[in-house]
Amino acid sequence: MKRRPEQTVSEVSRGALFLDVDLIQPGDVVLERGTGTDSAWIARATGGPFSHAALVVDRGFLFESDDEGVGYTPLTLERVERRATGRRRLSRLPHVREAVVLRFPRLTDKRARDLGDDLVEALGPLDGKEYPAWSALAGATPGGWLGKQLGRVVLSIADWYENTQVVVPGPFCSEVVAGVFADVMPRRRLFDKPRDPTRVNPNSFLESRLRPVAGAVCTADLGAILDKVHAKEYNDALLYKSRKQATGMMVGFRVAAKKADLSLGRIKKVLQSFRKRRRVRRS
Repeated sequence: MKRRPEQTVSEVSRGALFLDVDLIQPGDVVLERGTGTDSAWIARATGGPFSHAALVVDRGFLFESDDEGVGYTPLTLERVERRATGRRRLSRLPHVREAVVLRFPRLTDKRARDLGDDLVEALGPLDGKEYPAWSALAGATPGGWLGKQLGRVVLSIADWYENTQVVVPGPFCSEVVAGVFADVMPRRRLFDKPRDPTRVNPNSFLESRLRPVAGAVCTADLGAILDKVHAKEYNDALLYKSRKQATGMMVGFRVAAKKADLSLGRIKKVLQSFRKRRRVRRS
């Protein structure tokens, strides 16, 4: 899904959606549909209500792929609510109209904590790659062979229209989730029948063995007292304050390194060609 713009204060009063960070754990999958036309188009093309999938690495970070790149999103606290039933720590889901958190049933707290470390290690090689070209999504479109061919044509047109140029292509959001589960939890199959991660889309997870986590996605309690001190202390303790810091900088580094690598490769080819010409002239 395309990058989501920042949430405005007025959206809170209109029922903006939040993640309750105390109800999520490593290995949870967050499915979302944004308010933009891109989100609506992706949801329609993939045959379901959602257009984006993100993976919970721990209660402080998601890992996802959008047009900022492939990498981490810090879960900063927008609200810490004091209510009669206890405290709620909420992280915003900007410009998201619908969302759900899914989890493997009977996943113990200890296994979830261990899973967090496994996820960080498995996701390392993907961190900082670019959002891929639209045409890479063709394999995940429904409708059999004909649907995929039609999807490939339409998506290629979208790449042409947007002048898509990708130097270090990464996976799509749902491919990230399905691929990392296959790596770190091979015994806990996502689907009844094995699926290629490149053919998984966000709505595929609704047909998986994952189950909804009640209350993990919620709206703000406008009558609650806000604990702004706790929210500030929590946010100050995060290593990164925004997705641009956490992912954008890493993507920029990878792209620059790759371009330098390509330039060096071209220089070597030119030198090799020049040397060959010199040998020919000498002979």
